[in-house]
Amino acid sequence: MSKTPYERLGGAEGIARLVDDGVVVRVFWRWSGRPETDTGRAILYSIKSAIIHV
Repeated sequence: MSKTPYERLGGAEGIARLVDDGVVVRVFWRWSGRPETDTGRAILYSIKSAIIHV
């Protein structure tokens, strides 16, 4: 599991942005406990898989 924070951008399939470098990915995730927030953004820590979304 990735510990890198992802920011959920929305979409039923889980569009997210890799917070550190801004790479946009399509992710299939599950929440790890309660969602943590950073300035109102939902941060994902438990990533099942991530595909670069161009």
